[in-house]
Amino acid sequence: MSVFEETKGIDVQLADKNGVHYPAILDIDNDGISLDIYAESNEERYFQLDYTSLETLTCESFNKVFFLYGLQMESHFSSALKGDNGERGFMRIKLSAERVIIIKSCTYLDSKVNSIELSSEAIADWIGTTHTQAKIPTLSYEELTANRSKALKEFEVNIPEVGRLFLKYKWSQGGIDKFSVGTSFPPSLVLELEKEHSFEKALSFLDDLKRLLFFVVGAQFEVDVRFKLSFDMEGCLFECKSNPTYDDRHSILYPLLHNTIDSSYTRLPPFDVKAFAAYFALNSDTRNHWLKYQSYKQLENNEERYLGYFRILESLLYKQENFLAPELFDSCIDTFKVDLAKHFGVKNKKMESFLRYIKTQVNTKKYNVERNLIKQFKALPKEFKDIICFNQDNLKPIVDLRNDITHANKYSISERQKIENLTFLEALLLFEMFKQIGIDYALSLNAVIRIPRFVYIRSHSPSI
Repeated sequence: MSVFEETKGIDVQLADKNGVHYPAILDIDNDGISLDIYAESNEERYFQLDYTSLETLTCESFNKVFFLYGLQMESHFSSALKGDNGERGFMRIKLSAERVIIIKSCTYLDSKVNSIELSSEAIADWIGTTHTQAKIPTLSYEELTANRSKALKEFEVNIPEVGRLFLKYKWSQGGIDKFSVGTSFPPSLVLELEKEHSFEKALSFLDDLKRLLFFVVGAQFEVDVRFKLSFDMEGCLFECKSNPTYDDRHSILYPLLHNTIDSSYTRLPPFDVKAFAAYFALNSDTRNHWLKYQSYKQLENNEERYLGYFRILESLLYKQENFLAPELFDSCIDTFKVDLAKHFGVKNKKMESFLRYIKTQVNTKKYNVERNLIKQFKALPKEFKDIICFNQDNLKPIVDLRNDITHANKYSISERQKIENLTFLEALLLFEMFKQIGIDYALSLNAVIRIPRFVYIRSHSPSI
């Protein structure tokens, strides 16, 4: 259940640059978030807001504050009337937003975010059934609340320069007043921040975390998000639905399997939660590959998806190679530049510039994507190579197909072969993405073979 239901026709007000308030109507639903601003102007006041380039906006209702993000102007209308008392203008501006943070407060202070809490049916499925869950109903209230409710935590991992990520169960007890009996303990994933952050920074952390969760689950899914704020305040996030692909028939790509009592995953090792820290330790450009992967995965055109997967894999595998180690070349320049300058009859500075040019332009090996793919393929587990109908010789056609699609060359390939190549390429990409977050090829093997359509590249040899 969403933490904020769809609501239309919310009367709000917003302030312009001069602090003058104007009325507006806010609509929040899954079809979109829109804000209609109504502004009157005369000789004494004029609407001062750069609404054509706004990215964020704050507005207030009677008992709520709304922070809108991802704004775009949809329409604009203005008119003016002249009378004995001067000119009066009227303006109506319609803005759309991608998401909104809602805070229930009539006396909002400039709060910062302390923690982010996520809950979802998909996250619950990713967790599975554990010994921790089985034990919770048997514990007393004192045992449940001891040591900062340690008994209600499934795992906890430190993320340097971000905070702590832990999976906890929110224990509650029924009663006559709640029309329920017994206890409930739904799971939630909590990112407790190292220090207070603005909403913008908190949303950045949230987006990164969601992308990794989408990756390990194997699909995009709806998630309820709560923000714990300073001054004991709380906010929730509403986003327009972005075509979630997860449903209860979906098979989780890499289940958590932490402390599990589910015996159906005998070959797959538990997901290493240190991967969360490894993921956040990556630079922003590398983390952005997880966003691109989800974007390409949504494409219906197999050729476009193929090119997208190839771009990500190529970027992850890229490593500059040199004939001689750069530090060795630097030592050579320092040692021999004077003698070489004398030999060729040029100035020392000119000779050094020439040698530096050789170091940067000649010493660097020409990039070869096929060579990088071969290196990766050789390092993959033998068990993987034994069960697929692809081998090292197929890597050149994989590269050639990328080139043909990129340059719009004519090529002849069946639809089934396209799907086979696409599936093989996605498998290689997943191996490398798992490796980037500290999960080596051997550990991710049994997750990679769970991707949809893997049957297209499975050979007729005995399976693992």
